[in-house]
Amino acid sequence: MTLPRVLPDGARHPGAGAVTVATVPADDAAAERLRSRQQAELAVRYGEPDAGTFTPEAALANVVVRDHGEPVAFVALRDVSGTPDGRGGVHPARTGEVKCLYVEPAHRGRGHARTAMRALHERAVAAGLDRLVLETGTLQPESIDLYLSLGYVPIESYGHYAGQPLSRCFALDLRTERAAAPGSADRQGAAGPGPGAVAGAPVAGAVVLRAVPWRTPTRPHCAVRCTRPRRPCCTPSSSRGSTPPGASRPWTRAWARTSS
Repeated sequence: MTLPRVLPDGARHPGAGAVTVATVPADDAAAERLRSRQQAELAVRYGEPDAGTFTPEAALANVVVRDHGEPVAFVALRDVSGTPDGRGGVHPARTGEVKCLYVEPAHRGRGHARTAMRALHERAVAAGLDRLVLETGTLQPESIDLYLSLGYVPIESYGHYAGQPLSRCFALDLRTERAAAPGSADRQGAAGPGPGAVAGAPVAGAVVLRAVPWRTPTRPHCAVRCTRPRRPCCTPSSSRGSTPPGASRPWTRAWARTSS
């Protein structure tokens, strides 16, 4: 299966037109069509329908991206605060979940998924949420690339997908996003550093990216948990079960490397 890659910000194919983003009702025809196609694609990739549940009417926002007026992408946001996390606890207060991100195949590689996600982040902040979580899978490498590029970090699988070997879950701290928003540095400068702040000290909660060797011994945020003693973490043989149809060992290694 040939999978699309995520292009950097501003990358566009020749002829790309004006892009608009709108929050639509749950029964919006374009939103329903895009959600249906997303579910159909998941069934093809994984060989079975997605067993997760999503009720558009309960969403905080159903977002549709249009290019030249044509609906090309969809994503939804729901509040999961206080709901069971599938691990014996509950999601913290002010936690939202990203659902059903989808871009029409003919329009991929044009930044529409990134546009949809950033619009969803704005709506999440407006709704008073502090944290976002989402679930994707090992057979959606382009989605994993996108989420990592947007600042999401791997977390333990949750909810319906807890313990699923092909599931990969991520979280984004919206408080860090707000701190990094345009103008936040100016506001901090005007107010001055907080009590006890040290000039040049790293901001608490900031995400730091660094390159590490493939065999680095430290993988604190690895999304793959090894279940056998004395087996190296993040290898094709660790806790993934048998390689599913369409998956490959090179991709397994690439995911492990990305999640370092």
